Amino acid sequence: MADDSATPAPQQPKERPWQFSLLHLFGLTTAVSVCAAAFYWSPVIGTATSAVMFLSIATFYRAKAVVRTAAPSLRNRSLPSLIGFALVTSFVACFAALVAFCVTCTAGGLVIYGVGPKDPVPFIVMVCLLGVVPAIIVLYRSWPRRPRPS
Repeated sequence: MADDSATPAPQQPKERPWQFSLLHLFGLTTAVSVCAAAFYWSPVIGTATSAVMFLSIATFYRAKAVVRTAAPSLRNRSLPSLIGFALVTSFVACFAALVAFCVTCTAGGLVIYGVGPKDPVPFIVMVCLLGVVPAIIVLYRSWPRRPRPS
């Protein structure tokens, strides 16, 4: 008969911040396909769907990070209060990233409209890719980090 007390307890897996599962990949492809279908249906609906998807997904992951890395002063709050604080601050940070993206794309679009090239599509794609840069900077700067030990 085997002794069950001799088996070691399973260890918790080490958290890796940039490791994704198949569930994450499936969710990402679903979000991309929903946005693509919305753009196929109507550019206005596609833009609105993409903005809502970005805000909801980025707010969710940033709020998880805020709750996980909350400073000791925030840990004194009740869990619903901490989650509410994380959701509100995450929505504001993600909305600021979306605004930075939109401002950059609008400014670039106005320049393209003013210059008036024969084929503006490559320039519009370039401006949209350029708009990702300030959005990433805003999200990176606002992403919660573990407090440094004093």
